[in-house]
Amino acid sequence: MNTTVPIREDGDAKSGVSGLNRRRSTRVLLRVPIVIRGLDSDGQDFEAQAETIVVSKHGARIRAGRPLPLGSEIIVAIPKTSREERAKVVWKDEQAPDQYAIALQHPENLWGISFPPEDWSDATIDTNSHAHTRTEGQLELRLGRRREERFPATGEAIVRSGSRVIYGEVADISHSGFRIRYRGTPVQLGPQTDVSYPWGRVKASPVWFRMAGEWVEIGFKIIEFVEADVEIPGFLKKEG
Repeated sequence: MNTTVPIREDGDAKSGVSGLNRRRSTRVLLRVPIVIRGLDSDGQDFEAQAETIVVSKHGARIRAGRPLPLGSEIIVAIPKTSREERAKVVWKDEQAPDQYAIALQHPENLWGISFPPEDWSDATIDTNSHAHTRTEGQLELRLGRRREERFPATGEAIVRSGSRVIYGEVADISHSGFRIRYRGTPVQLGPQTDVSYPWGRVKASPVWFRMAGEWVEIGFKIIEFVEADVEIPGFLKKEG
């Protein structure tokens, strides 16, 4: 059975991850193919396929198809958008040796997220305030009883309910549910839907919806984890 748990926030200064844990910018779950180029430990050029796991304005956690020397500088290229940026390898996960943290040389929305968190803007925002969680705050008022922490996420979502199919994108995820949005008009969904998103497929029940401009937003409660395409230590974990 597949389960979800909150993103892990452990680490120490020696590992080089403490700066990431302070979250200079909000992290977003995003799985997207990338190409990395650089020099290996022998000084030889290399090019390898990789993918992001969690991204922020300042960097990302990635899964790489080859070892990356700590402290090395690499080029991160996104084939889908033809964008690239220089980055530095700042951390390696000892429990998942193919996973690394990279810091972008020039912090920006390199990943092309349509709805980046508010603290990704160039304006200075007090990270101790709750201004950047305005959307989550609005949801708390809407749902009333919700106490779980929500994590920003993005990626294509396909919702199937009977003969209806909705193509949208994930907006955020919690331990037991998620929110999607799509352009269009509200539709009637059944008590149980099949939802495919970048991390696998779940059975979920719609619990609320609202209009946000030209967008329809739907909140889902997860009923069953059908399959997981990717394992993210500390968030998505396969069991059994």
